[in-house]
Amino acid sequence: MRRGEYRPLTLEEGVRRTARVMELFGEAPDIRIIRVGLHPSRSLEEKLLAGPYHPAFRELCEGELMLSRLLRQIGNGDLSGRTVTVAAAPGELSRMLGQKRCNAAEIERRGARLRVVERAGRPPLSPLLLSIT
Repeated sequence: MRRGEYRPLTLEEGVRRTARVMELFGEAPDIRIIRVGLHPSRSLEEKLLAGPYHPAFRELCEGELMLSRLLRQIGNGDLSGRTVTVAAAPGELSRMLGQKRCNAAEIERRGARLRVVERAGRPPLSPLLLSIT
């Protein structure tokens, strides 16, 4: 790393890659994801040299996973001035909106407003596009 031969991933790239792997593993019935990221501690944060570390890394990845799943449902249509309404499992509002509302901001960047409703019976990390009005 000191010689410049190793280039650590940015946090954003680490989140994107991990979210993709979580999606692949989540589709396999015999694989259970039990840990994502490093356990936050003061000593880790003091000694960390480089790489995609965040104390809420799993939540960042789950938010990215939900956004990518929603974007696949939306497609490439024009969202200008519209409202995208999506259903998420109870307790997943923050994951759907994203850390610091980054998922909502991405939908807004595409010209729309994101509205999330909680729906009992929704599987975890599986947003459902209800409407684009």
